[in-house]
Amino acid sequence: CGDQRMHDYSKGERVTAVVDCPEHAVSEAVRTAAVQEVLDKEPERENLNMLVTNVARRHDVKPQALHTWVNQAQRKRGRDNGFAV
Repeated sequence: CGDQRMHDYSKGERVTAVVDCPEHAVSEAVRTAAVQEVLDKEPERENLNMLVTNVARRHDVKPQALHTWVNQAQRKRGRDNGFAV
């Protein structure tokens, strides 16, 4: 990464970079199926981490990514139902 932005970072300046990682890309179908599986179970909050971890394992995705996708879907669901999020 011989990018000029990294030089700025080493000088203590803020850097924003968008990274494309195609080898780790998850298809939209897998992402949608995994999120829907979590949302369909409507877990109680204390069981959410275990559910997400198990669903992520079944769909071969990282639990942190699935948590992010589920949170995004829940916020979108709230906006679609007229709630300000």
